[in-house]
Amino acid sequence: MRAVVSGTFHRRLGQSIACTYPIGRSGGLGLFGEIDTSDMTVLYGHLEAFAAADGSAVAAGQVIGFEGSSGCSSGSHLHFEVDMHGKPVNPCALLPEGYPVAHDRGNQRCWGTVPP
Repeated sequence: MRAVVSGTFHRRLGQSIACTYPIGRSGGLGLFGEIDTSDMTVLYGHLEAFAAADGSAVAAGQVIGFEGSSGCSSGSHLHFEVDMHGKPVNPCALLPEGYPVAHDRGNQRCWGTVPP
């Protein structure tokens, strides 16, 4: 995973709570990382491993971790979340142009007909 913004990187570990799915696992977001800026927090969840050190300054585009299936996850994927001033916002504006193919900034939707 690459940082979409510059900021301070923090390594995190999900809570040891039981997952509703898949049964028998625990850990919420599993291994996850957060990039903090002065007004934004970008979260990358269910990572396999970290590439950036805890508390390090990272630049946009820098590799910070690797996609995985840690925590309450049934397969490799990325949980990507953006909060501004403590409130969740649509992350589409931070994604690189053309990613993913269904990404549509004009309609403020990342995934076609699925609401952001």
